[in-house]
Amino acid sequence: MLQGIYDFIKGIFEPLGDYLVGSALPVGSSFAGDIDALIALIAVMVGFWALLAYAAFFFLNFRFREKKGKKAKYVTGEEKNLKRWITYPHAAIIVCDLVIVFMAIMVWYNIKQRLPEADSTIRIISQQWAWNFVHPGPDNELDTDDDIITFNELHVQEGTTYHYELL
Repeated sequence: MLQGIYDFIKGIFEPLGDYLVGSALPVGSSFAGDIDALIALIAVMVGFWALLAYAAFFFLNFRFREKKGKKAKYVTGEEKNLKRWITYPHAAIIVCDLVIVFMAIMVWYNIKQRLPEADSTIRIISQQWAWNFVHPGPDNELDTDDDIITFNELHVQEGTTYHYELL
């Protein structure tokens, strides 16, 4: 379900991200579209609230300025009907922040946690001044007698997806 929500929001903002970022820079990875969509989402949400805050600031300054014969009024904001001018926008901004956090976590999950299906696994053993690589043998299983151990040399086949176990 979360992936579906993520895909829906990404589908809305990915074309904008491609336009804003992708048109200026070449695509550098398979997940560049996810990051571009996240940047576009942040730009739109932050830009909306910034423009709204600027508009409110200038409107209120103009509307309640000091006029001849009438002094500017100081409002404490302690009355309940005045607190809503802070509470409602604050709640809306928190919702937007939660959407941004949700999208950022989903992008991170899709990049770092969701791995493609591996064709083979290579174990990497670190030592001082050296790396030992344990390749699976013909049975494509580690920890069997046919494993191939190399010292400071990693051999991979083109077009094969690998997972690496770091020890």
